[in-house]
Amino acid sequence: MRARRSADETVFELMVPTDEPQFLRDALRIFSQFATSIRCSDGDLAKERGAVLDVRPLNPSRTLTQPST
Repeated sequence: MRARRSADETVFELMVPTDEPQFLRDALRIFSQFATSIRCSDGDLAKERGAVLDVRPLNPSRTLTQPST
């Protein structure tokens, strides 16, 4: 997976071969689980706090919960 970010968005790219339908199904299932079912312990969150703060929106007028328009 690759990611890039700008002041307005963070984009994650998942490269998946599409010649086998099962590859695409599996990749979408895994990505969906990653995006919706992530669980972290308090220790894990404390350890990653700096990385999370580094990916905050570059535009200080936006917060992490505001959608881009």
